[in-house]
Amino acid sequence: MPRSRHVQSRLDRGGQGRSRFRPSVYGAVTLGVLLAVSGAMLGRDSGRAQDARSGETRLVWKGDYESGDFSQWERILREDESPGTARIVRRPLAQGRYAARFTLGPQTRFTGSRIEAHQGDVETSGGLYGSEAWYRWAEFIPSGSSFARHRSFNHVVQWHPNVPCFGAALSVNGLARPVRLVFNVRGGEIVRFGGSCELQYDRAWDLGPLRRDRWLRFRLHIKWSADPNEGFVELWMNGGRKIPLTHVATAAPGVGHYVRQGLYRFRCNCRTLVYGDGMTVKQVGS
Repeated sequence: MPRSRHVQSRLDRGGQGRSRFRPSVYGAVTLGVLLAVSGAMLGRDSGRAQDARSGETRLVWKGDYESGDFSQWERILREDESPGTARIVRRPLAQGRYAARFTLGPQTRFTGSRIEAHQGDVETSGGLYGSEAWYRWAEFIPSGSSFARHRSFNHVVQWHPNVPCFGAALSVNGLARPVRLVFNVRGGEIVRFGGSCELQYDRAWDLGPLRRDRWLRFRLHIKWSADPNEGFVELWMNGGRKIPLTHVATAAPGVGHYVRQGLYRFRCNCRTLVYGDGMTVKQVGS
């Protein structure tokens, strides 16, 4: 490990910045044809079009709770001291017949508390180092749900590395008023061990104020790499692209990631409630 430290930390509002993505060139077409094509695309599943940009994909796992229980996931993670519950519910629903409800009550004694559905197999989670994956899921956060007063330690989805570090996460910024959604990725060399450790690159995007009492549908395109020229992320929320295709280190060297959905929160004298649904993982290529 190099002695000199190069830690990059950046917060981008709404995914602004230069994108490496370049739309395909249609050539010389009439405006009428272009409008017809656009209308047809809007009538289809936008996820299929997005997947096609990176070639063939294959479904590797679903954690959409359609089994009627948590058996699609490896287990439910909870801290012994966490006043948390995880339940399968029939409403609200983003799709299908079932969703999951995660609740955390007040907990101020320890640093954090959690109640998360955990898929610990890296390959099943689409998190093999060097691979490229698409994730689709949905979150519903009611108006009465409160969050810890922390800039990012209110995770609702985590892509956790197989080392004791924080990885990528969709989180809530509980210091903002109103609270805001944040997406983080971390990668590159591990420059400090201990606690949550520290990676060479740490980048965050502000996704805007949290919209409550409605389903927020996400689609993440990511390549897992410690090389900032090879790794990338791209994120949509409710059909709008919030993060353009951006090259960034997304993993520590050789380290895979597994996925969690639920709640992992900084200590707080508050009650936090979220619903999750529709987790689907596709991988690009073989």
